[in-house]
Parts: sequence; C-alpha cells; structure tokens
Amino acid sequence: MTIHVEGLVAIAVFYLLILFVGIWAAWKNKHSGEAEGTDRSETIMVGGRDIGLFVGGFTMTATWVGGGYINGTAEYVYLPDYGLAWAQAPFGYALSLVVGGLFFAKPMRSRGYVTMLDPFQQLYGKRMGGLLFIPALMGEIFWSAAILSALGATLSVIVDINIKMSVVISALIAIFYTLVGGLYSVAYTDVVQLFCIFVGLWISVPFALSNAAVSDITVTAVKTVYQSPWRGSVKKEDTWIWIDNFCLLMLGGIPWQVYFQRVLSASSATYAQVLSFLAAFGCLVMAVPSVLIGAIGASTGSGGRVRQREVQDTFMRTIQSRHVTSPGTAEPGSHAGAMPGVETRRRAPGGWVANRGTRLDQAATRDSRPSPSGPPPAGGTMRDRCKEDWAADEGGDLGSPISRCLGWL
Repeated sequence: MTIHVEGLVAIAVFYLLILFVGIWAAWKNKHSGEAEGTDRSETIMVGGRDIGLFVGGFTMTATWVGGGYINGTAEYVYLPDYGLAWAQAPFGYALSLVVGGLFFAKPMRSRGYVTMLDPFQQLYGKRMGGLLFIPALMGEIFWSAAILSALGATLSVIVDINIKMSVVISALIAIFYTLVGGLYSVAYTDVVQLFCIFVGLWISVPFALSNAAVSDITVTAVKTVYQSPWRGSVKKEDTWIWIDNFCLLMLGGIPWQVYFQRVLSASSATYAQVLSFLAAFGCLVMAVPSVLIGAIGASTGSGGRVRQREVQDTFMRTIQSRHVTSPGTAEPGSHAGAMPGVETRRRAPGGWVANRGTRLDQAATRDSRPSPSGPPPAGGTMRDRCKEDWAADEGGDLGSPISRCLGWL
C-alpha cells in the first residue's frame, strides 16, 4: 500500500484543526447557561439556546450536507441512465428544511422542548416516548454509518489508507470533541467543515473542467458522447418511483433529532424558522460543485474512444480525483467524479457505499487468482498495473488490458 505523504499531511492538519476548534468551542462556552440556572445536560444538548444566525446557519446546513450528500449527488449525476434528474437529494432535503421551518420550527422552539420526542412523551406517556426513541436511534446510527463510510472511501482513494482505519479515526475525533463540548463543539466545527468542503470542491472543479480528457459538459448534458447524457431523464414507467423517492426525501428529512436539535438551540422561535430557510438555501448551493463533478465524470474520455459501461463504473470509483483534478496529470483511463455515495434509488442511505465501494487495489490480496488473460504482472499496486496496461494500449484494442484489470477482481 502506497502512502501519499502530501495527502496524509493535509488530512492530518484538517483533523487537528477540527479537534482544536471543537475543544476551543467547549472551553469558550463552558459557563454558558449557568446564570439562568439551566440544567447542564440541557445546555450540552441545545447549546444554552443562544446559537445565532451565522453559526446556526452553518450547523443547520451541515445537518444534511456531509460526505454522503456530496458523494451521493455527484454519483447519481454521473451514473448512466440516471443523471441529474435522479439526483433528488439537493431539492428534496432543501424542501424538507422549508417544510420544517414553516410548520414545526416555531412551535417546537417556543414551547422549549429539548428533543423532538418530548411532545409525544407529554401526550402519550414515557412508554410511547421510549418506543419512538428506537426508530429515531436506528435512523441516526445508519445515517452516521453512511457519512463515515463515504468519508472512509474518500480518504482511501486520496491517501491510500485503509478504509476501516480512516472510519475509526474520524469517529473517535468526532466523539471526543462532542463529549467535551456538546452542541457548541459540533456547531463550531460545522462552520470549519462546510467552509473546507465548499472551498475544496471549487478548487478542484476548474482543474477537472480544463483537463484535456474532459469533453464540454454542456454537450454531454444533452448528447451521448461516452455514455448517456448526464442531464438524465425520468421514464414514464419510473414516474411513481421518482415521486415516491422525492416524497421520502422531502418528508422523511423532517423527523430527525439532528434537525430539531438545531431548531431548539436557536436563540428565538423566529431565528429557528429563519435558520431552516437559510439551511435550505445552503443545501442547494453546496450541491452545485457536486453536480459539476458528476457531470465531469460523465464527460471524461480517452482519445475519443467510447468506454464500456462496466469499465467506466470501475475506474470512476478508483482512479479519479488525483489524476484529473490535479494539473498536468491527465492519463488515459483517469476519471474525475463521484465516489460511491448514499443517494441510492430505493435503498437506505449508505447502500451503495457498502455494495459498490470496492477499489481495485483493495483486491490486491486476490492477485494470484488466474484470469482469462493470465496472471497480473508483479510489482506495484493494482491501480498502477491497470493504468500501465491501459496506457500501453496504443492500438485501440480495449479488450486485452480491460479484461485483465477486471479479471483480477
């Protein structure tokens, strides 16, 4: 396994920054709520109910905008026969925040609840509150797993570290600063994280767009070049599935504790409503670079040769961002675009991360397995060997190197 030092240093600096901001936020607000006699546990959970518009807007947006949201949106724009028409998360989650702000934010905040289950417990008793806690808990666990899985897959591509190690380290850091500072730490680190996501994505987009291997995305949006147009379409027989998925995102995006935690932490009922609307706008803005990256992936070719779908699908997830998004490193077969995401059709969040997240060099332990094209060459990672075979294919005979790369899996 090759460790990319520059990427590893950048990731380490980012993690240390997040940890520092989380601890600083906890120290800065350690006496918050004490003057009003507020219970300490309530202060930790809802941040003393004094989160302002700036920090509140960022942390409310971060309710949905994470690794799963970014990767999933890009993946669906890229996927042949799906495209932008099926990338429903940006508009679905934005509308869920609007609906939540219009009908739920103000009454929940004005009544001073601490969790979203409090009104049910008051009306139907503690047993019903405990029963409803189970699906709420399971939803949060699976959503957290989807985010961590997307993060781990991203890090495993960028710096070639083990996906399990990256997931465990990320989870430990998040747990540590959350235990130390509660919602304050989470809110302030959300500001840093969203800023880094936004700036990082927009830095990479121009390099990817200007790469020689990338066709004009305005053309590939409406015409078949390397695959079906990335704009996508909804077939007549899929209309009700599309509507069902959209309603799931729009209405299913409301009953989440992470959303109501931000609502209940706002400094006033009006602010709680405004934060929801700001976050809806933020979700749409943060989706723009993801859509562009997915479109770039669908518009990437090699010398004008049309790829087979399975080859695009494999290379899209393995040798993408380091080669196309970095200036001067374009190579045949390199794809920029989406990593395995979470916005899967008729699947729970995280479905494709689990099922389609295998990378070529993760299959290196199976290198000795024979294939129709013979054993893989010795030395180097699986990705390097596939890239060398692809680059050596000067005569246009795609079958030989591709079948070897796929056969080694």
